[in-house]
Amino acid sequence: MGYSNNSHTIKVMAALIVLALMISFNPLFGQKDQITSYYNEGKAAANSNAQVNGWKVIGGGAASGTLLGPIGWGLGYLIFVNLEPAVPDHYISNLDIIQKTQFELGYLDAMKEHRKLLFNFGSCIGNVIFVSLVQSVWSQK
Repeated sequence: MGYSNNSHTIKVMAALIVLALMISFNPLFGQKDQITSYYNEGKAAANSNAQVNGWKVIGGGAASGTLLGPIGWGLGYLIFVNLEPAVPDHYISNLDIIQKTQFELGYLDAMKEHRKLLFNFGSCIGNVIFVSLVQSVWSQK
């Protein structure tokens, strides 16, 4: 009986080793690093684009904060931050569908992060201007 149990254990261990080897040499298993790299490339592209287009977002935040104060900040945030950024075609024109999808996900995630951060920064500036204007008007009365 002991020999049969030991034999069963060895067979199970051998099956697990074979399964692990099959998974590690599976062509789809090796693509995870490649997919992650396209996601990261998308984030890097968005970071470079956000530095160029960031002043527009800051200006929009400052304008909404200056015009309506905290209410403008909230309304502008709901409108402006939820706009879906477009991925420039020159980044994704020669990628296959999986690479394109991963690149777009990375790009969109990073652009949304940057938009939120920059819009909030601009709105803070706008609210400071709003409060100083309101305070100066009230101090004249």
